[in-house]
Amino acid sequence: MNEDCHNGLTIDYYENGQVEKVIAYKNGYRNGTYTQYSENGKLISVRTCNNGAKNSFAQSYDIEGNLLSGGYYKNEQKHGVWKIYNKDGTLRSKEKYCSGRVCAGFNIIEYFLR
Repeated sequence: MNEDCHNGLTIDYYENGQVEKVIAYKNGYRNGTYTQYSENGKLISVRTCNNGAKNSFAQSYDIEGNLLSGGYYKNEQKHGVWKIYNKDGTLRSKEKYCSGRVCAGFNIIEYFLR
């Protein structure tokens, strides 16, 4: 292990003292959970990374803390099925991505009516 590589947590703060983001590192790479918060302390996004951020699972939230979307990144690009949610938490749609772009013919592969 290189002694110069960062291991452990990095915590960044807004000027008002609230936590902005918490990033876990191992051997200099993001490894584990990367969490971002709004200035008022609400959860904005969570990414789970392994040995860097190129491949990770991510979820994003609105300012009230409601889940907006979730899916997988491959080589830092959306890949596979992403789920989009309504404010009440019900599933609104699923979109399929291939290397960062909506797969040909699959803009919205499923749409859920309330």
